[in-house]
Amino acid sequence: MLFPKQGEIKNMEKKFIDYPISYKYREHWGNWECIRELVQNALDAHSKKYTHDKIDGNLVITDDGPGLELNHLLFGESHKTNENPRGKFGEGLKIALLVFKRMGYDIKIFSRKIVVEVADTTIADTTCLRLYYHEPTSSEYFDGTKVVVYNYKGPLFQERFINPSTKILYKDCYNNYIIKREPGKPGVLYVRDIYVQELEESQFSYNLNSCDLEESRNIASAFSIHYNMGSLWICCPKPALLQEFLTAIENKKYEYNAIIRYLPTYTIKRLRRIFKKMYPKSVIQTSYASGKEAVWRGYRVIDWFNPEHHLGLIRCLPTDQELLAKCAKDKIIRVRASSLKKQQKDVLNILKRLTNDYKIDVAPVIFKNSDIEGMAGNPILINVENLNDLTSSLSILIHELAHTVYKSEDMTREFIHDISKAGAELLKPYVEKEFETTIIEKGDEMTVKIPEKLANEKFLYDGCEVSISINKR
Repeated sequence: MLFPKQGEIKNMEKKFIDYPISYKYREHWGNWECIRELVQNALDAHSKKYTHDKIDGNLVITDDGPGLELNHLLFGESHKTNENPRGKFGEGLKIALLVFKRMGYDIKIFSRKIVVEVADTTIADTTCLRLYYHEPTSSEYFDGTKVVVYNYKGPLFQERFINPSTKILYKDCYNNYIIKREPGKPGVLYVRDIYVQELEESQFSYNLNSCDLEESRNIASAFSIHYNMGSLWICCPKPALLQEFLTAIENKKYEYNAIIRYLPTYTIKRLRRIFKKMYPKSVIQTSYASGKEAVWRGYRVIDWFNPEHHLGLIRCLPTDQELLAKCAKDKIIRVRASSLKKQQKDVLNILKRLTNDYKIDVAPVIFKNSDIEGMAGNPILINVENLNDLTSSLSILIHELAHTVYKSEDMTREFIHDISKAGAELLKPYVEKEFETTIIEKGDEMTVKIPEKLANEKFLYDGCEVSISINKR
């Protein structure tokens, strides 16, 4: 006889535990949720192998772990010995037994120290769960844990668990997998080898070892999926897979959501090679103005990366800024300030004083392209020829200062506003110095600060005594 008959207990005292849980509890649960919890227990039991099949019309789930004990029948208690178990609440087994019993199935559990039979009872006119238990007879002893659901009529859901037939394309050291998606079907998310949900428009399926799930395990945190998926991809060493990944991002597949904020050094060179092979003479756009200039220089501009999610990719792949910096480096000659004419030195010193409060320097250069007069950055670069004229130099300074400080782009409404703002900020300290009179209070004393120009006109100097009358208007 393969299985002992229901209720076969010889010379054993029949004990039971009643659970004040109505059969209406978890009404949305069905065959899948029950099988998921039972297989999850088998996977968490530190077993070397488990089985999940139909034998003689019965659903049978086994593992070769340490086995079930009496305290594991309590809520909040579990027989899982993994450091990072799939189940966390110590209730999945009990609820699965309740739901299977509610569906009309007889269930029995065999183990080393205990045998459990599932029944029902009535509490306050409500049908609730009862578990009978006893020590195993010799025929009931099982080296591990075996759950039998008799005369099971439902599906096995074997495809919802990672198994030997699963086509794993890449597996990292943390047991995260990139899995080949079944043709014509959406991608699937597994968490620790168990199905959780479909991934619409996904190029691949995934098994993630760490992912935040809500209590019923039917929904995963979107951020958790995107973050762990990104962490898996940045370690992938396979060029063909990485090409498919970049294509999936370009086509706005589910992989577009992968969060990649940094890349290990060994991945950067690999990705740059793949990117240049897939997209020759192309750069990633970081701003509209830089992208426009890159197009003018004959490059294809890629604008489908998401700066919020793909910052790590953008930083390591060729960008429009990188291209323009390289072009600028090839076309700029640095000039020592000591080699300037006196007037050029005087103008340069004025510009440096004006930008001092911004902690931005100004440097003289010769642009090989004569159409360029200045360049934003720190230092701001000014064409030597323009230093012969203060007005021209001030105009260039204000223009490039607006770019440097406010990051605005040429010929936009914001840029015009920022040029005005930059000019006003430069003028402010000189207006205050030349035209404003201020009164500084210190205790009972008041100090009157008058414009330097007025002081020079009236031959006033530090220590002069003057009488002041104040007319209130």
